[in-house]
Amino acid sequence: MNERFGLDVPPHERLPVAWYSPVGLRRVAREQLGAMNLLRHLDRRETFSGTLEMVDLRSLAEPGTDGEPGFWFDFLADTGDGGNASYTVARGALAAQVQAEGAEHLLPEARLLVLGGDLAYPSASPELYQSRLVEMFELARDRASRFADVPRDLAHDAPIAPSHKLVAAIPQNHDWFDSASTFCRYFVNDEKAGFVGARAPQRRTYFAFALPHDWFLLALDFALTGDLDRLQYEAFIDLMDRGALPEGANVVLVYPEPWWTRPLGADTRTAYPRRYQRLEHLLADRGRQVRLRLAGDLHHYTRERLDSAPPAGRSTDIVTCGSGGAFGHATHTREVTQPKVLQWGSDPAAAQAELAGRLLIGRVRDRAVAQDEGLLFDSAEAGATAGARTYPSQAESRSLAWGNLRALFRQRGAPPLQSNVAFTLALGSALALAVVATSRALPHGIDAPTLLNWVWALLHSPTALAANAALGFSALMVCTDNDPANAPRLERGCGVVLALLFLLAGWGLHRGLAPWVGGIDAPSSVWTWPLAWAACCTVVGLGFGAALLFMGLALGRILNNSSSALNLEDHKGFLRLRVNAKGLDAWMLGCDQVPRHWTPGKPNERPYWRPSSGQPALRWRVVDRFHIGR
Repeated sequence: MNERFGLDVPPHERLPVAWYSPVGLRRVAREQLGAMNLLRHLDRRETFSGTLEMVDLRSLAEPGTDGEPGFWFDFLADTGDGGNASYTVARGALAAQVQAEGAEHLLPEARLLVLGGDLAYPSASPELYQSRLVEMFELARDRASRFADVPRDLAHDAPIAPSHKLVAAIPQNHDWFDSASTFCRYFVNDEKAGFVGARAPQRRTYFAFALPHDWFLLALDFALTGDLDRLQYEAFIDLMDRGALPEGANVVLVYPEPWWTRPLGADTRTAYPRRYQRLEHLLADRGRQVRLRLAGDLHHYTRERLDSAPPAGRSTDIVTCGSGGAFGHATHTREVTQPKVLQWGSDPAAAQAELAGRLLIGRVRDRAVAQDEGLLFDSAEAGATAGARTYPSQAESRSLAWGNLRALFRQRGAPPLQSNVAFTLALGSALALAVVATSRALPHGIDAPTLLNWVWALLHSPTALAANAALGFSALMVCTDNDPANAPRLERGCGVVLALLFLLAGWGLHRGLAPWVGGIDAPSSVWTWPLAWAACCTVVGLGFGAALLFMGLALGRILNNSSSALNLEDHKGFLRLRVNAKGLDAWMLGCDQVPRHWTPGKPNERPYWRPSSGQPALRWRVVDRFHIGR
C-alpha cells in the first residue's frame, strides 16, 4: 500500500482499507502470522522493567463550562483507517469546545486523550501511522485550544503544567503487527514524542492513572495473546499491595477488546482462568470497584449496565466504543442483541488458591437462560426505547446491511485490483476456470450434462478440483468470520452450502451458456469466454454478497465479515467523560454524516481542512448520556 503524506493529500484521498482485496488480505495474514511467531519467542511486554508507577493526575481538576470543577478525558479507538472518518473524529476530539445537540452545556476539550488501540490500518508501520493517524490529528488541531505544545527540552520529572495536554494509549492487534514498535515510538519511549503536542506519561504498553475524586484509570494490553502477560498481571496486583490503588477506589478499566461480547465461558478454562479474569476477581475481592469497562475493537457504540455487581453491590457499565474512524460494525448481531451476564466466584477444581477466583462476563442465548447463569445486565433504561444505547440504532444497522448485495462490486475510489472488486474478479476467475476445466473433462458427446455427469467430470479434472477448492475455502472463511476451526456448526454449515451452490452455479452456467455460444470448452465466438467470465464474476459477487446479507441480517452472525465489506464511514464518534465530586459523567458524541470531500485552508491554519461546499457540516449530537455515582 503506497501511502501519501502532507498538506496536498486531503482526507478524501486517504482511502479506507479494502478488506476484501486479495492483495491486502495476503499482507495482513503474512504480517499477523509473523508477529504472532515473534511474540511466541519474545513478548515485548516482558521487557519492561522496574515498577509500574501510578501516574498522579489528582491535582488537575479544573472548572468546566457549566461551572462544575472536574477532570475531563476522552476515549476513542479504532481510528487511522479512512481519512474522512478519522479526520472528522479528530476535529471533534481536538476542538476547543464542542456544542453538541442534546448536551446541557458546551463540552470543553479534554485534558487527557485516551486511545483504545488499532491506531492505523491495515497494519502498523511508521508510514501508516504518519498518514492515517498522526497527520489526521495534527491537521485537526484547534488554534483556540487552551493547551500548548509540550516543550522538547522539558525535564523528564517536570510536573504537569495546566497548559499540558496528555495522551495515553494501548495497542490492539493491528498495532502489534510490527511488535508494537511504532506504537511505542509515539506513546511509550518518549514522553515528548509530539503526538498532537501532548505529553505521554506512560512507560509501558499499559498504564495506571490516578484521577481526581478517587477515580482510577487502568488500561490493559493483550498483545496478540488474548490475555495479560505475567509481568503485567503482577504489576497491577502490586499497585494494590503498595496502596497506590487503594481500597474503595472507583476503577475505569480499559480493555483492548470487548471480551463481554463472546458467549459466557467461551474464553474460560477449568481450573486455569485467564489472567485478566483473575485480576478482575482480585480487584473486586479486595474492595476496588470496577464501575466502567471500556473497549474498542468493534467499530460501533453500545452500553449496558448491571445495577448491583458483587461483592459490594455497586453498579457497573460495559461500553464498546470503537467509532473512531474505521469501517462501521453492525449493531443488530448477536454480539449486541444477546443479553450479557456477570459471574463472580471461585473454581473448586483449581490446584492453587491464586487460580480459584475468576470474574466472567459474556452473552447468553436469551434472558431466561441469563437469569439462571448469573447477574443480568440491562440494555434499556426504564422508559427508553429499544436500541437507545447503540449507535447506529439497530433499525438503521439492519437497513445498512442490505448494501452487502453490491458491496463486492464497489471500488470506492481505489484501483480495481486494490479494492473489494478484486475479490470478485479473482474468485469469478476461479469459477470460470472450474467451468471450462470441467467442461473439457466431460465424456465426448455430452453437451447437456446432468449434475451427476458434471460432478464426475469435476472429480476427473485436477484444475477444476483446485478451482472449486479455492471457492470452497473462501466460502468457508467468509461464513465463519475467518475462523472455521472455532466457528459454530451453523456457520461452518453455511460455508459448505455456499461452496456447493457455487458448484451448482458452474453447472448451471455451462448448461445455460452452451446453447448460445456453441460450447464453453470450444467457443464459436471470440466473445464467448469474456461473456462467460463476466457471468461467473457476477454470480460470485452476488453469491458472496447474498451470503453476507443472509448471515448478518437473518442470522445475526459473522459481524466482522458482513460489516467490513460495507466500509461504512458514517456514524462516527467518541466518548467524552468527566469525573468530579458527584461521580462520573459521560457523553457519547456522534456525527451521523461524515463529509466526503474537504477544502484546504492556509498552510498555517488549524484545523487545516474544512468540509467542501455541498458536504454535510460537522454536526455533533449526544447519542448516549450516562452518570455513574460515587
